[in-house]
Amino acid sequence: MDNKPEAKTAKTESKNKNIKIVAIIIAILVVIIAAVFLFLNLTKPSAKTALTEAAKTKITSARSTIVVTNQNGKKRETGTMNYEFNKNYIHLSSKFDPKSAGQAQEMWSTPKRVYNLDKDNKWQYMVKTSFAQTIFTQMFSSYNKLFTAHNFDRFSNKGFAALKVNLDGFNGYTITYQGSDKNVIAGLQKASTVSGSTQEADVSQIKDVNLTIKIDRKKQLRDMNYVVTYKNKQGTVSVHLFDINNVNNLKTPDALKKATRVKVSNIED
Repeated sequence: MDNKPEAKTAKTESKNKNIKIVAIIIAILVVIIAAVFLFLNLTKPSAKTALTEAAKTKITSARSTIVVTNQNGKKRETGTMNYEFNKNYIHLSSKFDPKSAGQAQEMWSTPKRVYNLDKDNKWQYMVKTSFAQTIFTQMFSSYNKLFTAHNFDRFSNKGFAALKVNLDGFNGYTITYQGSDKNVIAGLQKASTVSGSTQEADVSQIKDVNLTIKIDRKKQLRDMNYVVTYKNKQGTVSVHLFDINNVNNLKTPDALKKATRVKVSNIED
């Protein structure tokens, strides 16, 4: 009977000791994590270094969405274009709201065929013969450049200086900007231009931009999202490039199995 209080006291002391050990371990981990974040912050690259390297990212698969809004009097019109691709497949689609604002389109490219949805909502296809293959390769190469343009090295030094670089956890960095700095706007326009023109970009009609770019620790582009707003409520243009080099599977719709072949004599052999 007399030993029970002593045993209870020993048990309590052991429990308290374990709690202290756990607390010490947690404190050490917190200090380590804080030190790592401090180190990463101190060693994070400048916007110029980060984006100049990110501009070299070779994109072999991705998804991209471009949304254009236009204020036509009291009526607001929106056009949305989606593009996704990998080594073997390409999918391109566009839609409009209201529908009267434009003709909706959809297209698939597979290793041997190109499918197109006609105005009657029926699928047609062309076979990629040798000559046709050359034409389609050039066509989709142009789409690729348009939807994945990331020529960040075209920013000026003043444009780079206005951008903010933050840590994105342990995975990489986020480069952001929100405002109306003409150097950033001009840089963004040049970065998203397919051609290599060195002409000065016209920024007179742009009100502001909201830009977010994510890169990994190796300074490879992971995600790009920006919105350009035009003056006098003319409209907006938004671009989102994502799933970069991570589109492993693209599944064509079953409706393509019922597609009708269209043969054009001057394209197909």
